[in-house]
Amino acid sequence: MEPQAYLKASEQFDNIQWQWLRNHHDKGVLILVDSALELPDVEQRITADDTATVQAWMASHLIARPTPEQSATWDNEPAKLFSMMIVQPFVLIQEVSPDQNGPFQ
Repeated sequence: MEPQAYLKASEQFDNIQWQWLRNHHDKGVLILVDSALELPDVEQRITADDTATVQAWMASHLIARPTPEQSATWDNEPAKLFSMMIVQPFVLIQEVSPDQNGPFQ
């Protein structure tokens, strides 16, 4: 990602608790991004309509809708922290590990 695009993307992300994401999950618009990818890269590929890359990530399970098991686990931990970016109509999320403040570490 180009530095300018990366900076713009970093201004569009936020950390948020699961309890605030649950409604988006119920609407079917959450996309869970694996930690092997960076949210700004995923946002850029979706925005650019890079179908081949997005489909490859989906086939590799690097991006997917949260499973019922994952959401049930997170329901038991409503303060669980996620990084988030909005790519209309989707909300991209990525789990934040306890030693991490966001996706740009």
